[in-house]
Amino acid sequence: MRRNFRLALTAVCLVLISGRYFQTLPAHTLEGFTMDSYYRVTIPGHRVKELTTVVNNELVRLTQRYDLFQPESFLNRYSREELPADQELAQLLAVAAKFQNLSDGAYTVQIAPLTLLWKKAIAEQIPPERDQVTTALDQLNLGPNLDLGSLLKGYGVDRVYHLIQETGVRRGLVDIGGTVRVIGTPSIARREWRVAVRNPAGGKPLGYFKLLPGQAIATSGDYERGFDYNGQRYHHLIDPRTGYPASGYRGVSVVASDGLTADILSTLFFITGPEGVMAIEEFVPCRALFVDKNGKVTIYGSLSVAWVEN
Repeated sequence: MRRNFRLALTAVCLVLISGRYFQTLPAHTLEGFTMDSYYRVTIPGHRVKELTTVVNNELVRLTQRYDLFQPESFLNRYSREELPADQELAQLLAVAAKFQNLSDGAYTVQIAPLTLLWKKAIAEQIPPERDQVTTALDQLNLGPNLDLGSLLKGYGVDRVYHLIQETGVRRGLVDIGGTVRVIGTPSIARREWRVAVRNPAGGKPLGYFKLLPGQAIATSGDYERGFDYNGQRYHHLIDPRTGYPASGYRGVSVVASDGLTADILSTLFFITGPEGVMAIEEFVPCRALFVDKNGKVTIYGSLSVAWVEN
């Protein structure tokens, strides 16, 4: 059993961020759909039945609680000032506020009016009128207007990471929509997990990071949810300062010490570019990979994690 689990974990070491596994999924994997994306949790086979309920219940709880598109979710009731923030939401908002301050407003979770506007635009494949964007920007200052989409997958990864470790699991991988955090090592012989980064232009991965135990990676890109209109790319990664999708990069992958941080920073750096890394890394160690419109890859940050280019 131990040898089979080691082989199973090795099979999923090379994963495609914000994409799909290239390898055949091993037998000891929980998988499903949550937060408008897939999830996969790889754990020892003898724990699968026990942990399936734990994982599923937590992901259902988070999805229902923080769903922007469910009018009666806890998140929306808080935004309408019908309920106070509890401890969990207060902690998430404190983290978001820290990064909002560090980025001079390039990152914020008080962005729901813009999220809803651009979700409609993406569905219809046509950008909104300028006055619609202006109206949505004005609404950002009228109450909380929360959208936690930029951090929820990372927070979910961390919650599952800790929950399954509390049951005694010491080796595994948690992946929600391409935000990945690793538990322990993939095998006795190998200390690092090889986690690949998708090429926004398609084809083989750009390369892979060698994640150490506990590290996480998240990717933001313009290629998953978006459309082209009159030669311009429009997508879901909105700069809250302008009301329009950020431009300049096709994808940004960030390695950090936990999923929540990696998820937030991948969005933040997509908006700010490398300047954001230089401003924030003094406070939050990280490693960030940028892919520009021409496919050029540049890496910034001092977090100890190796990159191997294909």
